[in-house]
Amino acid sequence: MLLRRLAQLAALLGATIAIQQIAACGGDPPATPNPDAGTDDSSLDKGVCPASAPRANAACILPEGTTCSFDKCGTSIARCTKGAWVYAANPPPSPPCPPLVPGIDELCPACFPETQPCVYGSTDCSLEDASPNTATAFCVRTDDVLKWSVSIKECRPVDASTDVQGDAGLDGD
Repeated sequence: MLLRRLAQLAALLGATIAIQQIAACGGDPPATPNPDAGTDDSSLDKGVCPASAPRANAACILPEGTTCSFDKCGTSIARCTKGAWVYAANPPPSPPCPPLVPGIDELCPACFPETQPCVYGSTDCSLEDASPNTATAFCVRTDDVLKWSVSIKECRPVDASTDVQGDAGLDGD
């Protein structure tokens, strides 16, 4: 009798397990507290760049491939590669010159190189354009701020007899 009772319990236990498996395989998946939580990247290492630029080839303990920029214009970029800081040879930015001659002491655009001249008018005074002058503008650092410095070179004297507007000023037509 005991044996028969054990067989009944085993059959009941087997049936219960089978029902649980069937329920687990069908229907909707169990609800999650936040189904749109995004990617779980909690196991990924995240590097925090140092506050100041390390020397080239100095030891780097950040995760492989961590890239850091150490200036605001992006010319000093280093990557942690095989346990050492490797610097890229990024050229300085080369933004376009303003379309019109900038005003003297007007602020230069961010990251505009101090060595880049912007030339307006005839570059060698040989062109017969409407301007009798050539203007050259450079960004100059004054009190840690970049401002335009403009020099004007006269290509040819203003001739009032060819002044289309009759105002002895620069002609725009």
